Amino acid sequence: MAEDSYKPFLGPGDDSSPENSLNFMIKQALGRVHTMIPVKVVKVYGGGVAPCGTVDVTPQINQTDGVGTKLEHGTIYGIPWSRSQGADNVIINDPVKDDIGTLVVSHRDISSLKANKGKQSNPGSRRRFDLADGVYHGSGAMLNQAPPKNYINMNENMIIGVSPKKISFTVGGSSIVMDTNSITITSATVKINDSPPELFVAT
Repeated sequence: MAEDSYKPFLGPGDDSSPENSLNFMIKQALGRVHTMIPVKVVKVYGGGVAPCGTVDVTPQINQTDGVGTKLEHGTIYGIPWSRSQGADNVIINDPVKDDIGTLVVSHRDISSLKANKGKQSNPGSRRRFDLADGVYHGSGAMLNQAPPKNYINMNENMIIGVSPKKISFTVGGSSIVMDTNSITITSATVKINDSPPELFVAT
């Protein structure tokens, strides 16, 4: 559909018939519906080995008037973020200031759901598709230009975790920690290439 059909002012023919006028009003109403928008993280609250925190974000697509003059959005405060989590198992990769991710906007007011810590709730008000009812998704971070310094690369051959400072793997009471100067293995016994474990008993 032509871009002109979405400009927020009457065009030639928009008021030429009841149907055209109705279509124009519908387009105006749809312009108030938010679904998903790119946002930049301004400030981060909480995170780490704790429940998900919140972020303050600013939309990265400006508003414009009928002649194309830009009007920047203000900051949207107290937006919860999502994690990849199932039951007690979670991957922690909290958002950081200046990340660019997506704000997915709820159909209804979720303020009471947030206040009730995720318990089933009635909508907090009659508002719909409001930016205040968004959830930040940093796992789909977009347009972040710098190459990653810390990453997990998973394919059919390997799982690799890399950091400039340290790599650590822990399973039960055993751990392997690698940094720039050493490799430390902590375990009751260590086997290398099926060698007898007693040859490598940890002290």
